[in-house]
Amino acid sequence: MSFYDIFHKFFLQEVLVKNASPSPTYSGSLIADWEKYRGKEAQYCARCRNRLSPNDKVGGHVLKVPGLQIDYYVVPLCKNCNHPSITNPYYVSRFNLVRLRDLNNNE
Repeated sequence: MSFYDIFHKFFLQEVLVKNASPSPTYSGSLIADWEKYRGKEAQYCARCRNRLSPNDKVGGHVLKVPGLQIDYYVVPLCKNCNHPSITNPYYVSRFNLVRLRDLNNNE
């Protein structure tokens, strides 16, 4: 594990993820259900950290890297960062991660 990875994992409490491709199916709005589950409005993209406008925010499916088990998570993303062409892993705050199955059970 590199210093960069240790810094993100322990100091910033961030987790390495990648966009899930293909994404699992989900009925409803991922971002609305994420906001309801977290009890707050998504303000920033978890990947690029830009401020989210109401028309640009989505709930993105991600997987932890390295993933020993397949467990899908949802994070707030802008539409650009949720694009399937984004294949490189990136760090997100562990506080932004919500397991997809928790959203399914929260209805």
